[in-house]
Amino acid sequence: MRNLRQIVVSLLLTLLSASFGAAQQIQISADRIDGYLENSLDKYADKDSRDWGARLYRLLAANRDSDKAARTLAEDDRLSVETEKSLIPFWISHAELRYSRERSQSPDAYASKVSQLKQGVIEAMRSSGYASPVIQLAADIVYTYDRCNLDSFQALIADASDVLAVGLIAAQHTECTPWWLALHARFPENTAIRAELSAKDRDLSLAQRLALLEGLYSTAQGTQQSRVRLMIDYITALWRGGLIRDGLALIDSAAEADRRLALNGKARGDSLERQQSDFRLDYVAALYLTGTAVHKGTAFSVELHRRRPQARAARLGSRSL
Repeated sequence: MRNLRQIVVSLLLTLLSASFGAAQQIQISADRIDGYLENSLDKYADKDSRDWGARLYRLLAANRDSDKAARTLAEDDRLSVETEKSLIPFWISHAELRYSRERSQSPDAYASKVSQLKQGVIEAMRSSGYASPVIQLAADIVYTYDRCNLDSFQALIADASDVLAVGLIAAQHTECTPWWLALHARFPENTAIRAELSAKDRDLSLAQRLALLEGLYSTAQGTQQSRVRLMIDYITALWRGGLIRDGLALIDSAAEADRRLALNGKARGDSLERQQSDFRLDYVAALYLTGTAVHKGTAFSVELHRRRPQARAARLGSRSL
């Protein structure tokens, strides 16, 4: 019995010690708060920004009280006060590490601190039940040090019960194309992921973008304007790849109403109107390249007489008809 009592007492002391250590971690000294307020990039955020760091900065700048800030954040985010309290030290440590001289003077020690910070904030994300604000905060911190590293993304989503939801929040918040591609590999039929990737011209090869647009176009739904916008994107990508006849064939196979809107119709909204204008000129150039006659009485036939199609054809290229 005595041995059992000693074991119980030892366990209680261990738990109390751990609780005290956690409480100590939550306490942020006035000097650290002042340093954060002076040096953090959060001070340059828009005054109406809803980013977690920007809101924390405004609250601490107003009263220098981390407990009060945690209570306000908890109310805004609909999270527990304890969760918000646990995040504040991570964010302030993050601000301190970003421009720490230790990065160049003691790289090993710096790397160890960064690793501990990332592990800690990922664990806080898990403990929060993968609450959206905490996912965003964790993604922010991980991205700062690792950019769009795939292993880091995997660490963020590894233990989530809803990998897709957590991955989407992290990828949207950081705008990491490799993270979007990792999600696409895991959920190839997800149209939201396809749509996001199809718009990333600069980050994807033409072959990658064509594959995504083909998948989106084959399952296109929604309004007529959204279908036509997607059709224009897909055909334009085909033409940029030199697949001139393929693009023309896609126009011919489109629903008549969609084809009319793309070539002759009046769109609602500036973005589609601009797309239509460029697309119609490209269409004339594609017809010119293939030696196909232009139908009279269409809106784009006016452009054919007003502008020489050779210049536009050079933009498309004549690599593969």
